[in-house]
Amino acid sequence: MSSRQQHRRTAQDAALCSQTILPRLAHRTFGFLDSIGLVTVYTSTPDVKLILAQRFIRTFAYGLVALLLAAYLDALGISETHIGVFFGLTLVGDLFMVMALTQVADVVGRRAILVLGAVLMTMSGLVFAFSGNYWVLLTAAVLGVISPSATEVGPFKSIEESALFTTVKTNLVDVLSWYSTAEFASVAAGLAVSGAIMEFLQDRLDWNFVQACRVIFLVYAGVGLMKVILSSNMSSRIESWYDQDVDVSQEQQLTQTSLCQGDVEAEEHDASEHEPFIPSPSPPAASNNVNSLESAGVSIFSLDRHERLLLMKLCGLFAIDSCAVGLSSVPWQTYMVRTRFKVTDAQLGLIFMMANGFGALGTISSSLLARSYGNLITLAITLTPSAVFLCFFGFANTIQLMLLLIVTESFLSPIYLAPRNAFISQILTKSKRTASLGIITICKLATNATGSFLTGFWADRDMFWLAFLVAGSLKMIYVGGMLYTFLAVDRRIARVEKQREVEQHGVQMAG
Repeated sequence: MSSRQQHRRTAQDAALCSQTILPRLAHRTFGFLDSIGLVTVYTSTPDVKLILAQRFIRTFAYGLVALLLAAYLDALGISETHIGVFFGLTLVGDLFMVMALTQVADVVGRRAILVLGAVLMTMSGLVFAFSGNYWVLLTAAVLGVISPSATEVGPFKSIEESALFTTVKTNLVDVLSWYSTAEFASVAAGLAVSGAIMEFLQDRLDWNFVQACRVIFLVYAGVGLMKVILSSNMSSRIESWYDQDVDVSQEQQLTQTSLCQGDVEAEEHDASEHEPFIPSPSPPAASNNVNSLESAGVSIFSLDRHERLLLMKLCGLFAIDSCAVGLSSVPWQTYMVRTRFKVTDAQLGLIFMMANGFGALGTISSSLLARSYGNLITLAITLTPSAVFLCFFGFANTIQLMLLLIVTESFLSPIYLAPRNAFISQILTKSKRTASLGIITICKLATNATGSFLTGFWADRDMFWLAFLVAGSLKMIYVGGMLYTFLAVDRRIARVEKQREVEQHGVQMAG
């Protein structure tokens, strides 16, 4: 065989190989991206992408502040007990703001409330940048939006999630998992950037600690302005009157009835769960929906007995989880690591950037786990070991052990968020969902504030370890409560959805 023929044969073999391998590789790549929810996010509406973008930049700003907030207040001469009071009262202020704004969001408009919250966030950043008075700072934190825990504060999360429930009709867990991923990835970035800025200003420019902190608060205010722009560009399709589903599905009626009666056996054998959903009638015009919302007033007052009982159960369980979050929040973790191990700002930023980076990896896997095991089983198998690691935070005697505990707990703890929130969206009444989520957020803020206060009280008395032990124990109680109360309901809803998918597939095959 001549060299020309050999070259031609080689080229033909390469072409044949590419024709078989490349499509297979593309198929596997698409399957992987679909399994972690990226395909759903890519094909989502612009409003969904804007919500994810707002979540990213907002929690980036929370990460900037979380690294230094406790140390900043300490540098102003404030005791650890009063720092705990500051954190607690900040969350109390957020409680009243959430109470006021979420209850009218579906009447005034979700976009308008998001813009207002962004303005308050900007104002808080400016006050912290230009004032060092304790009472002025406390007033700005109470009336504005400052996160003392690197987690969501204010009305943003409740309203954004309600908007996602309205706009995302399929694969909701995929979007919610990336909504959570945006939080942890951006908090990680915020912590790293904050540490780098603080080190540059103090080491290179020889600024003192307080002056460097005020630059961070200016950046925080700038993020608030960016959020004003993004919120203003959202369409009216995020509003409640564009929800195409009505609240008469057999799934929700059976869920609410079973929650009130507590009849698990009836849930397991109810034949109606295998019937197709009642078709949703055509929604009325947007203007008619607006009028109906306005005539109803604040929607939380229109809850019936079943809805009130469900909301009470959710509030009680979420309060336990949120108290644990307040006890072991990121600012308290950074403060403990800073004071116990004497690390620099840059090292501290790197540690918690790694922790939140692993947290982002954890949230990416939540969609895949939820598809395999269900929403609440995913919660149990990830949050329980996370709680165990949290219990040992206060007993770590080396920075290496502390780093291992922080990174492992940070990877496991956020995985449950998207599956849990997807489950909550299925059992809450759609037309009253924003108001219901607002009430849940109020309960969370109140108990989070209690947790922050207790941590400050114990830290001031050299009992820092007790806060993390109690936090881990509360999380384990929360897991048990969620499984005992809602596991049967979650399994029944999963069976109903599977039956619906089978029926839809059968219709497509017949067509």
